[in-house]
Amino acid sequence: MNILINGMPANIILESEKTIGEVLLGLEAWLNESAFRVSGLSVDGTVVTAGELETIFEQNVESVETLDIQLSSWAVLALEALMRSRSEILQFLNSDSETQACIHKTWQRGSVFQFLAEQMPDIFAIVNQVLAGTTGESGAVLALIEERLQELTDPVAEFLQIKPQIDTAVKALENLPLDIQTGKDAQAAQTIQLFSQIAEKLLRLLFILQRQGLRLENSQLDEFASLLQELLQAYTVNDTVLVSDLAEYEIAPRLNQLYTTILNAISQEASTPPLTE
Repeated sequence: MNILINGMPANIILESEKTIGEVLLGLEAWLNESAFRVSGLSVDGTVVTAGELETIFEQNVESVETLDIQLSSWAVLALEALMRSRSEILQFLNSDSETQACIHKTWQRGSVFQFLAEQMPDIFAIVNQVLAGTTGESGAVLALIEERLQELTDPVAEFLQIKPQIDTAVKALENLPLDIQTGKDAQAAQTIQLFSQIAEKLLRLLFILQRQGLRLENSQLDEFASLLQELLQAYTVNDTVLVSDLAEYEIAPRLNQLYTTILNAISQEASTPPLTE
């Protein structure tokens, strides 16, 4: 069997793989380390539809002459998924109940459904709720999709714009121990929510920037993610002492440090001249 990647011969040697599914599974580890994902398949010149995937995955490699695997960057696939989700929601909102049911069923069988479920589960959950007719918050969902589209389209601009939110979150975290000690539970809850939102946005933007080639040492990121998880767990079990210590002495300064580190990496990348032959 000849294996092509985006129409070009690929240096892939089959070993013990017996089915198309096993061939694709063998590529999974490499794809997970890259910025690319499988976006389509062609078997002997015929494009495989979403409904045919299960059957094709079980097909024996000896029965296939040419397998063409289409790869697209994660960012391109994410943009397409978000734009198509936005289009589906708008069509849903302007349709009668019978058409709405058909829209939801069609969406569930499509590639966007699978991509969002695996790669953007938070977006997947709320889009699915809208198209299933189980929530009336379509306006908020559309606004969130627009925000994510902007993050993908210009992550550097989005990153630079969140500095005031970072500063606000840091100040709130530094004041969190006093809020807890003085019984300002609502203020403390608001601080945790604010921090969670800005931290998630910061990490999303970093993920996109890294997919676009930004280089950053993972040790600082791993440490921050670990502290974030520890803070949220401590808050969940109402461990106010640990929450106070983590917020003021660990999370607040590291949030600022992480932002500065990413900013420096962006600046360095922008100032590095391209390699010439």
